[in-house]
Amino acid sequence: MRKATAAMAVGLALTAAGPVAAQGPQAPKAQQAQQAVQAQPAAKGQQSSRDRVVVRFNGQEVRSGAMLQLIQAQNEESRRQLKEKPEALQNLLRNEALRKATLASARKEGFDGKPEIKYMMERIAEQALLERYLDQKAAPEPGYPGTAEIEAAYQANRASFLKPARARLAQILVRVAADAPKAEADKAEARAKEAAAKAAAAGADFAALAKIYSEDTPSNQNGGEVGWLDMPGLMDDVRAAIAGLPVGGVSKPVKTRYGWQIVKVLEREEESVRPLAEVSQALANALRRKKAEENRQKWLSNLQAGGAPTIDEKGLAELRKKLE
Repeated sequence: MRKATAAMAVGLALTAAGPVAAQGPQAPKAQQAQQAVQAQPAAKGQQSSRDRVVVRFNGQEVRSGAMLQLIQAQNEESRRQLKEKPEALQNLLRNEALRKATLASARKEGFDGKPEIKYMMERIAEQALLERYLDQKAAPEPGYPGTAEIEAAYQANRASFLKPARARLAQILVRVAADAPKAEADKAEARAKEAAAKAAAAGADFAALAKIYSEDTPSNQNGGEVGWLDMPGLMDDVRAAIAGLPVGGVSKPVKTRYGWQIVKVLEREEESVRPLAEVSQALANALRRKKAEENRQKWLSNLQAGGAPTIDEKGLAELRKKLE
């Protein structure tokens, strides 16, 4: 179920920004490289078309060759995202320019000469080596998963690909506070019933009535329309009021915490399951990640098959004393 944006109208579903759509869930971000990649300066006045500067910031330049190295250092899924989504590649370029500018500042201040920093840099380099090595060892065989594996995963997880029923709705909202004086509450109810009666009449112009009666902004300036909403995300009273309405049908006034609401069904879509073709790539990526993790754990288990690491008790005792 989708979150409502601040621009959506209030009164139909429960969200902090206004009850229009239920609370719920990128593109995945490109992972940072494990190793620093620095562009090599070209001779003054020369710039190869194969290694052009692609981003500049604070006197720092990043060239295409360095970026290719950085991209190739990413995992398979991140490389695919960078290839298919221009905004992901642009974000990576900006992050790399900021990284280089920050590194230049740190080196200028001699930060890289501190012993603890040198140690951390060595550890990071070793970790990068370890991760890339394990990635290679754990990589699934080419061609995995095949069509059969993807189909089996799809059938086993059909429920997760369910698209709930949804409807494109318009509304007229007559506001009244829950603790409003009786006279004020009665006036709001009478106004809502008047609007509902006019909206239910043959040939009624709901959009025009929304501009006159609805107190929800900005939907009242858009014919009362609030867009497509998942049925499970609607407030119970609203969902019940429109459950049996055909397309074009208008509900009776519904009392909610926001006031009185009259809802019109503009379009409907029944519950359905996303087709395999739509989710096959995501399934393949998930299966490869799962297989890689299984391979990784298997490789580490085999490494320890000859015995677990042995701890020297005397050495451990000395280490503890040094920590005191």
